[in-house]
Amino acid sequence: MSEHRLKIGITQGDPNGIGWEVILKALGDPRMTELFTPVVYGSPKAAAFYRNTLRDAEPVAFVPAASAAEARRGKVNLVTAGEVAAVEPGKPTPEAGRAAVEALRAAVEDLKAGHIDAVVTAPFDKETV
Repeated sequence: MSEHRLKIGITQGDPNGIGWEVILKALGDPRMTELFTPVVYGSPKAAAFYRNTLRDAEPVAFVPAASAAEARRGKVNLVTAGEVAAVEPGKPTPEAGRAAVEALRAAVEDLKAGHIDAVVTAPFDKETV
């Protein structure tokens, strides 16, 4: 019988905030994919921006997934949700608020469908949502 490994949905939060830094630093530790299957919900553009900007984080190789149902065990999966036209670190914008909500909605849909076991969200600015 195969060992059940939890699928944890992680939302990007505000793409202009600290969320991507926290996500990249945490998932840069290879032990994370041994403990659970991460499914990150967010903007590939924001993920690439922060991956290229952060100098003290281990590189994270995201595997694209249409939804958590397609998530691959042992990989850091990225479900596109909450895309942004531009990443503006430290600047709360309505677009960033919308992106945070879209990522959270996608994760909740997968949770309700039984494709993930739990959801964790990165911080977002309550004034922009």
